[in-house]
Amino acid sequence: NRFIEYKDGDSPYAITAQLIAQSDDLARSRRYHVLGAMKHIWKNYKEYAFGMDELHPISKRGTSNWGGMGTTLVDALDTLWLMGMK
Repeated sequence: NRFIEYKDGDSPYAITAQLIAQSDDLARSRRYHVLGAMKHIWKNYKEYAFGMDELHPISKRGTSNWGGMGTTLVDALDTLWLMGMK
């Protein structure tokens, strides 16, 4: 009987314009900070380990222990594209 209040598609919470505005503000703030973190990480990858599989942030060195295919680069491309960092 968990979540019985949602059984018929109802919600026990009142979704008000103020609540929606708060949620939107929080989402914008999070988006801003996540983008900033990605820019910081990508800058360091390009500087210290571009083309390598991984960046070791403390030593500021890159290694290619995953086949030497630039695994981080390949994995990050779609995320960078979606974040507008083409």
